[in-house]
Amino acid sequence: MARSQNDAMDGHSYAQLQFDLPARMHSYYAWSGPLGGTGLPEKVAFVRRVMGQYGHANKPVFAGEIALKCIEPAPECYDAAGAFIPRAVAEAYGLNLVGTIYFPLVADRPNYALLLSDLTPRPMFYAYKFLASQLVNARYVGPVTQYAGVSGYLFNQNSIRPVQIVWSTDGTDQTITVPADFVRAFDKLGNLVAPTGEQLTIGWSPIYIELK
Repeated sequence: MARSQNDAMDGHSYAQLQFDLPARMHSYYAWSGPLGGTGLPEKVAFVRRVMGQYGHANKPVFAGEIALKCIEPAPECYDAAGAFIPRAVAEAYGLNLVGTIYFPLVADRPNYALLLSDLTPRPMFYAYKFLASQLVNARYVGPVTQYAGVSGYLFNQNSIRPVQIVWSTDGTDQTITVPADFVRAFDKLGNLVAPTGEQLTIGWSPIYIELK
């Protein structure tokens, strides 16, 4: 009997709104740790561990479906769903995944589709759109490690403009001193986030830091 062959392993990773956790989100199937999170790093680690048991430790992994599931059309859930998008996609780069797909793109049900069937955007669509604008023609550089209590990843857009996607590691607000090459910061929807003096607050919802 011939063995089945595949070029990459597909893993799906969904999250849900979790008010009682600092990250405000938790893996839908309990992959996240006690502080919460997207669940994607834990799910990918599991997939790779199982693949390794069958001799495929180096096979590429692809996240064919990711989203934060909003069972009801609640603004609080849409806010968390918008925060999930840049965090999960940035994590996917850090995990060396070969690709990610937000699912579903268009649907009246479920409530976490980015667009309604008449193409009316749900709120988290704008987080997806802004993420796309920041990562177009961008190259992944590596993890962001210079801020205490903050996690994130660095990208270089068009080889000239560094952009960090960062969030509080434990979900509580962290105050950082803006780096010397700081240009500006945006929230997940693309709204400007102004520092207070030389200080910038980073919370559970990811922000973008543009550098020179």
